[in-house]
Amino acid sequence: MNDELLTKALELAKQAAQETGRMLLPHYGNIKAKAESDKASDSIAGVFTELDEEAEKLLQERLGQFGKETGLEIGFTGEQYGERRAGSVFWLVDPIDGTTHFIRGLPMCTVMIALVEKGEVLLAVIYDIANQQMYWAARGQGAFRDGDKLTASRRGLKESLVCFEAKLEKAENLEKYMRVRQHTVTMVGLCSG
Repeated sequence: MNDELLTKALELAKQAAQETGRMLLPHYGNIKAKAESDKASDSIAGVFTELDEEAEKLLQERLGQFGKETGLEIGFTGEQYGERRAGSVFWLVDPIDGTTHFIRGLPMCTVMIALVEKGEVLLAVIYDIANQQMYWAARGQGAFRDGDKLTASRRGLKESLVCFEAKLEKAENLEKYMRVRQHTVTMVGLCSG
């Protein structure tokens, strides 16, 4: 995909993420889960809401404009409905990443969009619903938050904060957590030695 098309796709993805975030914000911390579901991709039980489904439909509609405007065959894969259109170039979306946090009003939930071509991510957009901030990156352009260029920290591993989320009531998750924790402790020990 050339730079002109990439820029056009990025702008459309940012608009779609922000529109979706605005649609979701009034429900932040004020909605009940629809059901429990097992996600085949990671076999972690997760909650979802009707808003996840509505938001995914909105994203598919908005992002579908890119293919119509450019004449390109662009696929679409979402967390709620899976692959709806196949293609070597496709949109990959999670309409509410962190639905559990969204339901509880915790500020760790985002709208996530990526454009993938032959297994390579061309661009990614993350809209922080609670803080109404936009993060994006595109191949060869760097990463940004609300227009400000982001840079990698020069902080070493020993001074870093390492965190992840897991439902520890599942034995397999607790086991994975303990392995990652031990690996992290070992790595920090190696860095300080």
